[in-house]
Amino acid sequence: MNSPLKVAFLVDDYSVDYTTFELIEFVSNNDSFLNPVIFTGYKDKNLISKKSIKKKIFDWLVRKVRKKETKIVRKQFPNYLKTKSINNIKNLEIIKLNGIWSKSCLYLDFDKENIEKISKQNIDLIIRCGTGIVIGDILSIPRFGILSIHNGDNRVNRGGPPGFWEAFNDEPTIGFVIQKLNSELDGGDVILRGNIMSTNYWLMNDAIITKKSIYFFKNILLKIFEFNKLPEFEKPSLHHNKLYKFNDDILIIIRYINKTLIKDLFAKIKEKIFGRKIIEWSIAYSKFDNFKKSLWRYKEIKNPEKSYLADPFIVTFNNRSVIFAEDYSYDDLKGRISAIEIKNNNTYHLGVVINENFHMSFPYTFEYDNKLYMVPETHQINEIRLYECTNFPLKWSFKMTLMKNISSADTLIFKHNKFWFMLTNKCSSNLRDFNSELHIFYSENLISDDWKPISSGNPVIFDSRMARNGGIFFHDKNIYRINQIHDKNDYGKKFGINLISKLDENSFEEKRIDHVEANFKDDIVSTHHFNTNSNYSVVDFMRKYKK
Repeated sequence: MNSPLKVAFLVDDYSVDYTTFELIEFVSNNDSFLNPVIFTGYKDKNLISKKSIKKKIFDWLVRKVRKKETKIVRKQFPNYLKTKSINNIKNLEIIKLNGIWSKSCLYLDFDKENIEKISKQNIDLIIRCGTGIVIGDILSIPRFGILSIHNGDNRVNRGGPPGFWEAFNDEPTIGFVIQKLNSELDGGDVILRGNIMSTNYWLMNDAIITKKSIYFFKNILLKIFEFNKLPEFEKPSLHHNKLYKFNDDILIIIRYINKTLIKDLFAKIKEKIFGRKIIEWSIAYSKFDNFKKSLWRYKEIKNPEKSYLADPFIVTFNNRSVIFAEDYSYDDLKGRISAIEIKNNNTYHLGVVINENFHMSFPYTFEYDNKLYMVPETHQINEIRLYECTNFPLKWSFKMTLMKNISSADTLIFKHNKFWFMLTNKCSSNLRDFNSELHIFYSENLISDDWKPISSGNPVIFDSRMARNGGIFFHDKNIYRINQIHDKNDYGKKFGINLISKLDENSFEEKRIDHVEANFKDDIVSTHHFNTNSNYSVVDFMRKYKK
């Protein structure tokens, strides 16, 4: 068994943000690590400089924005931007250091005396949690180097603050990287990268990505202990965007206030005067013609009264073609599963076929051993469930729970070569974020609660532009996975079509071959699902109406 790792934290002061406190506490309470060491006291007074009038105005505006947005963020993250003293954590060794700061107060180095003080601790790993871009000999002292979380996609955004430019530039995702630091600004060796759907607010972006990244940082620390080495680095890429600069630009912060806070205010006023818009999904179908027919020619199916249809899957079984879809009830505020039969190019609503006391959607349906099965989304009860059809198409019974204690959505299951594979959108960090992580598990048997993660590691995709399932189809012995593509704060804006080129118990690869925009029906604003078999094809789309 490996010896526990000795981990140190580089922090500015005894008072740290809640995320840093959580991380130190995690190391302190875990048997994989020795009692943590805290390096602090290096934040020199020379960081405080005289402010120009322009700088004072800029800082005043920023404080106003942060105060307003903090109130919004704390409704979901109560501890955001709050601090806590590390003195509340037992068994810490605290060592004070003196830092050498660059004239710009951006770069942090340490002299020979302090380097010797650090070296004597025989640290396996340092975690950077403070200000300053760390440079110099300290980078090579720990056995595994210095690790840091960079909140931002460093392929796009370099420069701070985290979450601001994503909101300002209407970028569809916010990213983070966990990296081993080197002397290059924001150019460390990337161990893990993730991208999730962005929001309209700077601080909400920062809070969400911090919550997500800290979960995966803990996992990486445990892996370093387990395997006694760092995970593999990401392959090198060239950064080609400009460095974003935030400080002192009064115009930037005014433009941000205008496009977020003021825009929100006018939107609320407009909603009170004219009423708010509600969303309504719909589905349409067409006879299969080898993908030649344009989506605008698909025949729309009228929604049932007081509900809408979405997430359609087409099944041909016992010489009958039936669409199974989410049937969302406005009265009950939850989804159930309904069936619509296609006969002589007309559709007939057969009614609700599965209705539990929790939300259900995404009724992925497949045939195996002359039986029909369904794996609807049941994330509300933290389970992945299997249902069996006992009398097609109306009678279904609960077969078993394939996975328990999993916050997951939009699950696909199929047999490929010798294994059954489960592709599901799990949220690892309890944020109910089902958009950004694709996880894959496999089993020798369908009727089983023993599903193992593929050995390459989950998530196999960590990007809200590619991860979330939006259907699947099998054609010419190929497997095509549909994925939802999200815009900023805009779920299911369009979808991509991906050819799965490799799938086994060890690895997964796919290639984007096309994408579909929401422009094929009048007034639609989103589309996020497609499915087909050799008889019919089905698609969904969304409109917005004034209430």
